Formats: sequence, C-alpha cells, structure tokens
Amino acid sequence: MKKTILLLIIYLCTIKSFSQTAIGLPTFKKTVAIKKGLTIRSAKSDIPKTLNIASNNDNSKKISDPFKTQIVEDVFFDSDGDGILDNVDIDDDNDGIRDDLEEGNCRNVNGKSVTYKFLNETFGAGNRTTINTTYAATTTYRYEPGPGGDLNDGEYTVGASAQIASWANDYWYMGGDHTPDDVNGRMALFNADNNPGIFYSATITGALPNIPITYSFWVINLDRTDAPGITTRERPNIKVEFRDFSNTLLTTVNTGDISPTTAGNLAGDWYNYTANLNLPVSAFKVIFINNKPGGIGNDLAIDDIEIKQTLCDTDGDGIADVFDLDSDNDGIPDVVEAGLGNLSNGTGRIAVTWVDANNNGLHDAAESIILNAGSIPDLDGDSVPNYLDLDSDNDGIFDVDESGAGNSDTIATNRGFINGDGDINGDGVGDGAESEIFRNKDTNGDGILEGFGDGILDIYDYGTGVNQYGNLGQGLTGTGWKDFVKDTDNDGIPDYLDTKSNGTTFDIAGTLYASLDNNGDGKIDGNDDVDHDGILDAFDTNTTVFGSPIDLNRKLHLYFDGRNDYIEEDNGTNIVSGLPQATMMAWIKLDPNFSDHGAIMGQTNFWMRINGSRRQSV
Repeated sequence: MKKTILLLIIYLCTIKSFSQTAIGLPTFKKTVAIKKGLTIRSAKSDIPKTLNIASNNDNSKKISDPFKTQIVEDVFFDSDGDGILDNVDIDDDNDGIRDDLEEGNCRNVNGKSVTYKFLNETFGAGNRTTINTTYAATTTYRYEPGPGGDLNDGEYTVGASAQIASWANDYWYMGGDHTPDDVNGRMALFNADNNPGIFYSATITGALPNIPITYSFWVINLDRTDAPGITTRERPNIKVEFRDFSNTLLTTVNTGDISPTTAGNLAGDWYNYTANLNLPVSAFKVIFINNKPGGIGNDLAIDDIEIKQTLCDTDGDGIADVFDLDSDNDGIPDVVEAGLGNLSNGTGRIAVTWVDANNNGLHDAAESIILNAGSIPDLDGDSVPNYLDLDSDNDGIFDVDESGAGNSDTIATNRGFINGDGDINGDGVGDGAESEIFRNKDTNGDGILEGFGDGILDIYDYGTGVNQYGNLGQGLTGTGWKDFVKDTDNDGIPDYLDTKSNGTTFDIAGTLYASLDNNGDGKIDGNDDVDHDGILDAFDTNTTVFGSPIDLNRKLHLYFDGRNDYIEEDNGTNIVSGLPQATMMAWIKLDPNFSDHGAIMGQTNFWMRINGSRRQSV
C-alpha cells in the first residue's frame, strides 16, 4: 500500500525577510551560597589549594536592584525610565514583577544565562605603564617606569616581563603574562614592601545584591625554584577585601602562601583564586592587600582580575529576565501574563498614573498584588508561571497562537498582524531579532557600554520605531478582549488561559492532539516537563530545547488561515524522506504587491516556487 501525504495549504505570498540572531550562551549553574572550600590548581600541578573566606554579609536581605557596570563614577542607569535609578529600583523593567522573583523563577525553570562583567583587568599590552591605564584602579606602591631602574621594595610596574631588575636573571620568572594570546601582554608586577600596602583596588557599582558574584584572579610568585636561598625567601600572600562604600568589611579572601614558579617553565606556575560571593550591596570596593612582609622575597605578579555576575535569561535572547518585558518570547508581555494587564494600556509595561509611595521603583498597585513567588499566576500548576510558560493552560495550543494580540502591521502593510505570525517555525516561541539598543550595559568588562533593548522581539514590537521602551497599542479592549489579549467567549478569561475559548467545546478537541486528553478535562494528561518550558513532555517534540519544534510524526497543526501555513525541515531532516510516493498540493493567493520569488514547498533538489513574474515553477 503506497503512502500518500496530502497537504492543503492556503498560502499568502507576501514574503518579507528578517534576520534571526542566534545567541550562544553558557549552561546555567545554580549557586546560591558562598563557597567555603574552593579548589585552586596551578598551571602544572594537580595539588589543590584551599581558599579561606570570611564573610560578614547578611543573606536575609532581599534583592533590591540590578546593575549597570560603572568603574569610574558612582552613576546608575534608569533602565525603565521611571525616575528610580537601577541601584534602588526593585522592578527594573516595570513589568510589575520584582527583580528577585524574576531571577528566582528563571533559575527554577533552568533558564539559560547571560554574564555581565564588572571588571576584566588584563592590563592590556605594550610598553610599561601605570596601574590605572585600563581601569580607574589605585595602589599604594610607587611606580617604577624604567628602563634601567631596579624594581625595589615598595615599587611596582605594569609590563610584559619580570626581567626588569639587575637581579632578575638569577631570581625571577623568565616568561610573560597570563592572558592567553595577547602579544606583548602586560601584568602588574610588585616587589612587596616590609609594611602592608595595597597592591590594587577598584570600585564596582551596580551589582545585583545577594546573587552570586564570581570573583577570580591569577597570581604568580616571581621567585624561581632555583633562585639563591629560595628555601628562606618569603612567599607572597594576598588578602582580598570586599568593602561597601561606608568602608564596612563584607568579605575577606586569603590566598595563603604562593609557591615559587618552577625553573625553566616559561609558562609559569600561575595560580587561580576564584570564589562565588554573595554580597548584600550593589556597589563595593575590591582591595588586594600585601599579607606578608617584603625584604627577602615576596615578589609577585597579578593578572586577569575578573568580577562578573551571571543572571538568568529564560528565552536566551541575551537580555536577563530582570530587564526583559517578554521573558518567554511568546509575544504576550510579562505584565499581562502576570495578571497586571489592566495596568499596561497595551504598552507591554506598567503605564498608568505612577504611584510609588515608598520610591522603590515598583508601582504600588503591583506591589499589593504580587507579594511573593506564589502570587504570580500559574494556571496549570506546573510550577512554571504563566509569564514563562509557552502553553499556560496545557491545551496543546501555544500561548503565542491563542493570544490574538496584534496591531496594525508595520512589517507588511495592508495586512493585520497577530502574535501567532511571529512564531515563524511553529515551535511556540517568537522568531527573529531584538535589535533595539537604547539601554546600556558593559557585557565584557572593558569599560565601554554596549546597548540592549527591552526584550520584545522586533516582530512583536509595535510603535513609532526603534528604541522605544515597551510597545504601543498592542491588542484591543472591549468585547472579545481581556487586558489586550483575545477572549473569544467574553467570559473574562483570555483564550490562552481558557480551555474552552468558544465557551462550549474544549480547544484541544479540535486539534490533532485530542488523544492526549484521556480524562476529558481539556488538558494534556500528565505532569512531566523536564525542560520546564511549560509544554508537557507528552506533547513536547524536543525536551532539550525551549519550545516544541514541528515534527511530522508527532506535531503538525496548520490553521489554514493564511498565516504561516507551512512546515519546515528540522535540523536538516528531510520531511518526506523514505516515502515511496508523496502527493503535495497547494492553493496560492498572491498579494497584489507580490513581485519577488517565493517558495511554496519542497526539499533538497525539488521545489515548487512562484517566480518574480508571478508564475509557478518546479
């Protein structure tokens, strides 16, 4: 018996191009406490060292502000334009959900991560220079500019080699700095003084309190193992203090004694000291202090100081949830899915008369409704709140398709646009780029601010143009609508939360997935959702990605409404591979302005197309 596939496709050939940006992000690792035992390894030895950390912080405090990197000045950005700077604002995107709740919820659903570096001190490359060349760092040591002068006790330089003193050839490390692949790269070299002093100090502002900050630096004992009298020479020992702006000590890190570098090893025995620290403040000073007397020995170099914070990013668009107005990229703003749509005016953010009696950046109306994580709506009870859930009612129809939210179409004129149009590949997640750059962050710690937007994909971003915070007039109100999303039966429950959108029959009954509702409650049976995207595993075609890609064998639902009525190959797999015969049919309705080439269907070496002369070609 031959197999036949019949595809009936109504295809509106208005084909517009858009760019899609794939952002590769590291796997998120949960870390919520200070690590008191940390493994530190040298470049050539597997002998672990222990980093001792003393902490005075108070972990009971709640997160109160996200960050903006600013090394030189104590200046913060106002990400949402509400007049409350980010270092005070507990809702930095004005979606009505506190930043600490957004961060926590994202971590609970194993969201991706985006890393922000506050300090990335490599000391650059080139000739000798001072400690403040790349950052506004300070030191109590005297600068030795060279050439010709020895690096004596109490002096420092920033250069590419330790061979800068008359005794260096007999005593000190012969190699270069630690930073990989930097030609003539520099490091900070110190000949420690007899009196305690500060090697290096920098100011960090805008960290998100009580979310782990990763601190790391590399250090080498300049003395070689074959240096004369090496057994009695002092070993460097560094104390690193973290202090708030009132000079209160928050945390202390001690390296312990650092062993001499192996003679003949030009790569050097560089030691890495790293820790995850929970600090209760958004701004602090990091101070590297000499922990040993100088004189005989105690000569060292420091390089690649890094302080960074990893925040959670559910949809992987490169914008942390605390700044993202649509954290799951389903086209429904978080403020709506959090049950605060009546405060949004269709803008994707809180946009009513501002009332904030305690000046904490969270509108009082939202603050009285969302008190904790349990206050955020989670209709289907799957532990994925609606604003992160791609199928909030578990009826097998994605929120992006049920929302109905739309606007006069600025992407293709003379044709209405609804959210479902933004999910080009049918996996439940909007597609394309978020290209706005009107907010600032320093993602790589180079002291230069990069731009980012509001987290609303361009394809959903309606309004007056680029660099507009939020949306403008998305969705409607009145009969058939609830808080700017579709409510077909006008029962006060929007369709994406209503298992009976028409008020009579279950939505799932009209789909190919009715068999997944064996108990007849209008929802897909089961509770398993291993990837925490809100799509139950019984329906999810790929439990390793955010969303559920189209799969001919398990999931193919075409609405025949002239919107994205097509399927596409997934990961290079041919759709009709292995079938001895296949019948493909299509009805084509061309837009009056169509004048380009368009693909109707096909794969590999077989395609049905419409050419620029509005004629079919095969």
